[in-house]
Amino acid sequence: MSQKDRILHDEGFFRKFSQKTFEIVDSPTSFIIALILLLLWAISGLTNTVEEIEVAEEKNLTEEE
Repeated sequence: MSQKDRILHDEGFFRKFSQKTFEIVDSPTSFIIALILLLLWAISGLTNTVEEIEVAEEKNLTEEE
């Protein structure tokens, strides 16, 4: 068994990793940070979509003239 396989199959490693992940994620601060990032991502997506629509409309107007 390779070293990588031993690390991945070692219950102690997985238990430590999962416990630390749980401690980091299971906090109000991380939830609020994730929520803010999600809102910023959604707003930036909407902004980019509106800009793309405006550019496409301008392009169509110039082609019609």
